[in-house]
Amino acid sequence: MLLAGLVHLAWSPLQAVDSDVGAPAEAWSLQHVVAVRVLLAIETVFGTLGTVLYVSVLLIVLWLHEHRRAVVWSASVMVGTSVTTTASKLLFRRQRPQWDDSVHTLTSYSFPSGHASGIASGMGVLIVLVTLYVHRTSVRRAILAAAAVLVVMVGADRILLGVHNLSDVVAGYAVAGIWVYSMLALYPPEVARRIPRMIDS
Repeated sequence: MLLAGLVHLAWSPLQAVDSDVGAPAEAWSLQHVVAVRVLLAIETVFGTLGTVLYVSVLLIVLWLHEHRRAVVWSASVMVGTSVTTTASKLLFRRQRPQWDDSVHTLTSYSFPSGHASGIASGMGVLIVLVTLYVHRTSVRRAILAAAAVLVVMVGADRILLGVHNLSDVVAGYAVAGIWVYSMLALYPPEVARRIPRMIDS
């Protein structure tokens, strides 16, 4: 991945973009105490435990509707994304952004963002499954819009809290996207047949 290479080389233009985006975002958060509380809540809700809970509920629903192939596909995307994110953090060992007056601090490595990869993979799975099983147009559009908002919101949360660079978040999105598309090619959640509807039209 090009971005990973640029991070490894500490490419100065990329570092400048990260600083130009992160510095004003973190400075804004310092001046808004209530906003920081909301941002910290988002961090908790969409952290590892929260993501495991939401995905587990989804997998149970799929299993009860006898979509066993979709269960395997969804779990593979989520686990693959998580393992790749963790391995990348250990490989690149990028430190968290450093600010004179930090809003929030974390001690783990920064690249790529685990929150960004987690929400992007989760919402990627949801988007694929909604496309397959939800045939009511208004419901499908509402879910897809909500998924997009959540992905952007969690990514912005990481930058506003000053715990990730923009490039960390983009890399997290990329890791998730690679796993979603790779698993669609290698082991699609449904074989070519009539797809039963989980939500009636």
